[in-house]
Amino acid sequence: MYVELVSYMAVISIILDTSIFQNKGRAHISNLMDNRSMNGTYDTNAMRKRLLLLLEQSGLSMREASKRGDTTPGYLHSVLKDGAEPTVQKLAKICEANGFSLAFVLFGFEISPETERLMTLMEQDTRARDGILALLEKD
Repeated sequence: MYVELVSYMAVISIILDTSIFQNKGRAHISNLMDNRSMNGTYDTNAMRKRLLLLLEQSGLSMREASKRGDTTPGYLHSVLKDGAEPTVQKLAKICEANGFSLAFVLFGFEISPETERLMTLMEQDTRARDGILALLEKD
């Protein structure tokens, strides 16, 4: 349970802390590397396939999903068809606006809304997070 929770915390930190793209150094606080894009060892092609699957299942066009996410109408087309490098911040907006799981799009697994809420709250209040971790680590 503890290892799973810590893994989720790292994922949620990446997902929710889009400030790492605007404020270099914030990721250091979360024990993550500062990254400006999703390249490197991340499998962007798998992310594209998962996002296309969600679009197909929802019946939304790339254009409509992009507009709902407050990005340019052609944003998803450029990412999914032209190979443009997406940003987590824009993907997060698109996923939220269209009811898609950002964790699934990025990493291929689901987390419950309760777990996502817990991670969000723990990321916002480091003292509470440390207290919860202390309780979970207790033997």
